[in-house]
Parts: sequence; C-alpha cells; structure tokens
Amino acid sequence: MASKMTLGYTYLYGLHSQEVDVAKAVLHFEDALAKNHPAAYGALGQLYMQGVDDISAQLAADPEKAFRLFEQGQALGDPASLNGLGYFYARSASLLSAVSEQDKRFEKAGEYYTKSAELGNADATYNLAVLKLHGKGMPKEPEKAKTLLQIASGKGSLLANWQLGLLSIVGGAGMPQSDANALRFLKEVMHKGQWSRHLGEAFAAYVGGSHTLALVQYLLACEMDVPSARANALHILNGNGLEGVDVIRYREEGIAEASSELLSRGEALEELILTMTLRAALEGDRAALLRLGDHYFAKGNYSRSLACYQQSSAGAGLPQALFNLGYMCMYGLGTTGGRPDFSTAKRYLDMSLERSDQISNGDAFYAVKGALVALNFRYWLHYFSHRVPAQGPSETDSLMRLAIRPFGVLWDDWLLGLSGGIALCLLVLRNQLADVVRR
Repeated sequence: MASKMTLGYTYLYGLHSQEVDVAKAVLHFEDALAKNHPAAYGALGQLYMQGVDDISAQLAADPEKAFRLFEQGQALGDPASLNGLGYFYARSASLLSAVSEQDKRFEKAGEYYTKSAELGNADATYNLAVLKLHGKGMPKEPEKAKTLLQIASGKGSLLANWQLGLLSIVGGAGMPQSDANALRFLKEVMHKGQWSRHLGEAFAAYVGGSHTLALVQYLLACEMDVPSARANALHILNGNGLEGVDVIRYREEGIAEASSELLSRGEALEELILTMTLRAALEGDRAALLRLGDHYFAKGNYSRSLACYQQSSAGAGLPQALFNLGYMCMYGLGTTGGRPDFSTAKRYLDMSLERSDQISNGDAFYAVKGALVALNFRYWLHYFSHRVPAQGPSETDSLMRLAIRPFGVLWDDWLLGLSGGIALCLLVLRNQLADVVRR
C-alpha cells in the first residue's frame, strides 16, 4: 500500500516529470484507504479540508468528512492526521470571542501539534512554533519557536522559511536583524514555491502557438525568481510577434496625484524587454548584459554601453562584446575624453578573433579581420593627421585640417571608402584593358 501512497503523491504534486492529475491522486489514496493505510486518512483529509478546483478534478470542500478522516487517522498514529486535528482546533479558536475558550482550543491544538511534530511532521512543527511564538494556548517562548522554525525549515517547510525571513527583517525571537538572511530565506520560498504549474502551462501555450499566453505565464514565474522563465520570456519577446499586448504605465508625479500614460504596443514591448533584460543583467547574465549594451548604444549613451560590454566580456566573456568594445575604443565612443584608444581596441579585437569560433555567424572571422584592417588604417591616418612638427604646425597641416573638417570626426572612414572605391575602379579598368590586349 506504500506504493499506492507514492503514486498518489506523484500525481498530486507532479513529481518525477509526471503531469499533475488530482483525480488519479484521489483514486490511489482511496485504494490505500480501503486497505486501512494510516497515511491515506491524512492525505484525503487534507484534500477534503481545502477542496480541489483543478482542471483534472473537482472536489468540493467537506470539513466534516475531513475531521472524521483525521480522527480515524490519528487513532492509527498518522502524523498528518494529528496535524489536521490541531488545525481544526486552532481555526475554531480564532472564531470564538471568549478568551478562555480560545485558550482551551489553542491548548488542544498544541497537544496535537506536539504529537505530530514528535513524529517528524514538518507542518506540525511549524504550527507549534507559531503557537509558541505568539503564546497561544501555551507559554510564549520565542527562542524555542525559533528552534522549531529552523527544524521545520530543514525539513522543507516553505512557511517556516517565510516566517524566518520575516523575523530576520525586523530581528525577533532571537533572530538577529539581517537583510542577507532575510533574502536567503525568502528566495528559498520563491525557488520552491508552486511555480512549476506556470512553467508547464507556459510551455503548453507556446507549443500550441499562443505566445502571448505563454509570455504571461513565464512572467508570473519570473516574479518568483525562476531564471529559466526569464530566459524563455526574453526569447518570446525578442523573437516572436505578440498580439494584443498593451501596457499601462503609471508614473508617480507625487503622493497626492499620479498620471497614467497608455503606451503604444511598440513602446510597451520595448519597456518590458528592457525591464526583463535589466533583471537578467543584474544576476550576471552575459547575454543580457550584451543586449543591454546594445540598447544604450542605440540610445547614444556610450559610457553606459561601454560599461555593459566590459561586464559581458569579463573573464571568459562573449566575443560579440569584445568586438563591440574594440569598435567603440577605435572610434572613441564612451572612452575618456572621447579620444580613440587604438591599443585597447587592438587588444579587444584580437581577443574577439581568438574566440570567433564561439560566434554562430560564420562571417564573424572576416568581420573581425576587416575591423583590424580598418583599425590599422585609422591608426596611421590619425598618426599623420595629428603629428605636430618640432618647428610648429606648418601651412600644409593647416590646409589638411581645413580639408577634412566638412567630413566630421569620421573623416578617415570617408577617406577609407573613397580609397576602396578608387581601388575597385582601377581593378575593373585593369580587367577591361587585359581583355583589350587579349583581343
């Protein structure tokens, strides 16, 4: 009968890559109940206590049936049934107005929680800790409550992690105030919460062609700090058309008044992509840092773009980021004083060339080689155009600077293009002359 219980929980929680199917879970629990398996009473009692409203099954809440199942289960020593009875007494106590009656109910709940906790039930351990923390039905013992919460947390209780996180924020029950500990506990709750349902529904929607619905589910999972959901959401946002996506952005102008602006579809998507990319970049995602650098580059914020590319290229960084850094240093975009830094540009481009095999585009090697040729050409033009003779600038230097002024800071690019055009014309002319000679 243990196998029936295992199968029941497998279908109930979707374990071992099995889809959630509450109806099958109930059938397996009922089979175990027919054989008088103690754990079946607690499992079914919890389902009837809360009710089920799921695609795979509809089970109306039936507190009276749940109470009877818990009573039968506790007689057989089932920890979940003992915890269930404790919950009934604690809940009924909160509905009473007389303090003396409340204390009696909480005291009875504490007895059941204690028995269940001694048998290793994590939920009961957490519930007992809450009673001791607030002094309900028993003496107020914050230190013992903290110890019980830590035990329950070690057994996988998300509620215990949540409570420890809250205590760490304010500092209480013997817990020192620590934002780092609070973040650790609360992130544990997010990581192990019921986000798998959102991922499953998002994947099913994406496969079915409903990209907008898939995006919504992935965004919900993102709010629970699931890295894979963030990557999938960005994939949809960057690569697929979305229908009917509109976002209302509220801008706080002051405490007393606020104005709202309905963004266009393009603006809404751009803002959503930027928000998701920023979150991924803050967690060290190199690809996100690269995209963020591209965003700032397009907006003309070269200093921030350069910083993003530098973070993306750190260590075993992305070759695209190295190439972009070389390009920006070559043209002095975002550099100190806006001056070209040819030596740094050469170093970045050489590193990008070494890692060009990591770029999916097969032309990357030739792109980097072309950039190195352009860098060499720009260096020598820059050298001769900015060289000042010992006796001071000559009339020829002044005429040269006057000649290039109409072309702006990228005058050497114009010259490079002109030189290439002349070389191409000479090559065509040479071929034509060769044809004439052969005739």
